[in-house]
Amino acid sequence: MWNFGAVHPTQTPGRRVRRPAIGLTACAVGAVWLICLVLPAGSLAQPAASSPITEAWSRLTSDSLGLAERAAAATELLEMRSDEATGALSLALTTQQSRVGWRAVIQAVSTFPDNPPRKLAQPLIGLLGQVDAGLAQDLAAALGRFDQSEVIKQLSKIARDRSEQVARRCGAVLTLGHDRTTQTAALLMELTGPGQPEQVQQSAFAALGSLTALDHYDADRQAWESWWAKNKGLWAKEWTQHLLENFERREARRRAVDHQLEDKLLESQRALYQANSPQGRPGVLVYMLRDPLTPIRQLGMDLTGQRLLDDLPFDEPLREALRGRLSDPVPSIRAEAAEHLRDLSDAAAAELIAARLGEEREQVASVLSANLRMMARLPQALAVDPATDMLNDEALRADSAAALASAFDAELMKRSQVNRAAKLVRKYVQDGQTPQPRVITLMGKVGNKDDWKRIAQWVDHPDTTIKQAAAQAWADSDRPLNLLADRVGDPVIQPILIAAATRRGDQAYTLNILTTNRPQRGVEAWRRALVAMASRVPADSVLATARHLSELGETPLLRLEILSAGIDRPEEAALRPGERLELLLSRGEARLGAGDPSASLADFQAVAASESDLSATQKDRLGRGLIRAYLLVGQIDEAFDVAKELLGPAGRGVSPTDDRIVDQFIQTAQRLRRENRKDEVAKICLELRNLLKPAIKPEVGGQIATLEAWVNGSVNTTPPLSAAEETGDDNGEGPAAE
Repeated sequence: MWNFGAVHPTQTPGRRVRRPAIGLTACAVGAVWLICLVLPAGSLAQPAASSPITEAWSRLTSDSLGLAERAAAATELLEMRSDEATGALSLALTTQQSRVGWRAVIQAVSTFPDNPPRKLAQPLIGLLGQVDAGLAQDLAAALGRFDQSEVIKQLSKIARDRSEQVARRCGAVLTLGHDRTTQTAALLMELTGPGQPEQVQQSAFAALGSLTALDHYDADRQAWESWWAKNKGLWAKEWTQHLLENFERREARRRAVDHQLEDKLLESQRALYQANSPQGRPGVLVYMLRDPLTPIRQLGMDLTGQRLLDDLPFDEPLREALRGRLSDPVPSIRAEAAEHLRDLSDAAAAELIAARLGEEREQVASVLSANLRMMARLPQALAVDPATDMLNDEALRADSAAALASAFDAELMKRSQVNRAAKLVRKYVQDGQTPQPRVITLMGKVGNKDDWKRIAQWVDHPDTTIKQAAAQAWADSDRPLNLLADRVGDPVIQPILIAAATRRGDQAYTLNILTTNRPQRGVEAWRRALVAMASRVPADSVLATARHLSELGETPLLRLEILSAGIDRPEEAALRPGERLELLLSRGEARLGAGDPSASLADFQAVAASESDLSATQKDRLGRGLIRAYLLVGQIDEAFDVAKELLGPAGRGVSPTDDRIVDQFIQTAQRLRRENRKDEVAKICLELRNLLKPAIKPEVGGQIATLEAWVNGSVNTTPPLSAAEETGDDNGEGPAAE
């Protein structure tokens, strides 16, 4: 201990206590420190004023700072491990300093991770009896850090010495509770005897509880005597084992109590959160996320996760509090913060995480994985090189590959970075090694033609996850989809093929394969794929698909959508005029079948208005389609105009006309009869007679006569509608019936 002439607490005035001799150098240093430290701060010489020791001393003795800041300053002095720093701490422990200064140094010594300087033992012993009851246990813990035998002997002497102040003896007794030997236990048992002052007895009981971890014996002397009689004869190894078992049991009890207290604390905090209004809850979460207690911060994380699941808003203060947890001292909280911020797609957090990755500030694998997953969601150029380095770590390879794949898609990788990533990825898939699925995904971004050969082989891999990753890599590339189309029956590959076809399919082969392989599940996605491809493949493929779907019994609506997609395609896939007319004709016929005569008529009229030459077959289809559409929308005159041109000489001959378009007129007239529209029925009958003349069939003539009789009031009955009349169909009149 530095002897600066201070009077020992137990010394009477005028009587000095003998001190151990100390070296000349130490005296000189102590004297310099005394001079420097008792002078006002402004009077210190410039070099000393700016030294780390002086700065730490200034904070340690500052009345304007709290205990935590002053204890931190004391810890800094301990870490310096110099005689000067130790002298400063010794001075802070003298009776002239404030009790807050004592507490700061005592707290620093008792929690210091390494052995404290031996020279601090005597100043601390000097405080025995000078501290209040609340600090006595802390002082005992600090003195318990010194395991040198002379300290134990000195404390034992003070504890036994009846001439010492009782408070000083009690302090020494409490400290001896940290020396877990049988000799000290024997002394403490002695001090619990009835001849000792009650305060010393109580301190001895407390010290025994500390020494043995049997603090639940409290002051039960009989229990302690029974324990001592049973254990005082143990060998050293047995004694140590006995104490270890005691401490394990006590720690288990303490953990149970701590868990109970923690549960109650968390329950109250959760109740506080729930009791707040929806508008006030984000503020409570901010408070929790910034709390110094780990369980409270963890609860804040849990409630934040629930808020995400409930899709509730996150204001900026709450987001900022979450970002602050990216550097939390607890790794699991750092990882959760990264996950929550990823779910929020928080751009500011992505930048912070990229900076942490770039500076290599994170070392915990689980947190690095969470950070890489954020980079996969919101890629950052700064994270490309660190993520590439992590490809070498098997535990992080999958997440780093995903992060790099996203960076590639976002065009954040330089050519040199792409080449380096490709080289590393290739390293882990050679010699028949089974790659991780996300590594295959990255290879699909950065690989060369040889890598694509590997991916093509993995499409048939027995491992479903490998097969799926390879198929998806192929689908996400610009390579032809034939490879996947040939495996359309594979339940793993089929949905990938359908999605890729929807996105970029432009080959007739793929369209034909998909058309003939309707899936059991995901039918709507399959239909969307067919329609999307119809806007890219040649017109003849569109027409073939529409016909094939009709043969397969698909709904007219799907055929109509496919034909419309083939017509209304983007400019880069534009049609020749003849192709467009053929598609319009087919769509007009499909619209008739779907019960939309107005839209059908628009298609037929567009074909009729075209200046392109039509084949005889196309002209016939156009005429029949126009007639049906005109009749269905009520334009009877226009229908007969087309019929006259369509039937031509057949309508003016002498042989009976057997063209089924005539049946369409009859069916229309019968429908109008049911609607009691006599004028229109009469008109159709007259026009049919004028159109057919001698070529009229007897059967048709009879039907016309029946209709005319009804118009003239001779017939009152109304025949039931035929199936064709119900549907508006013409019972399969050539191409128009399709």
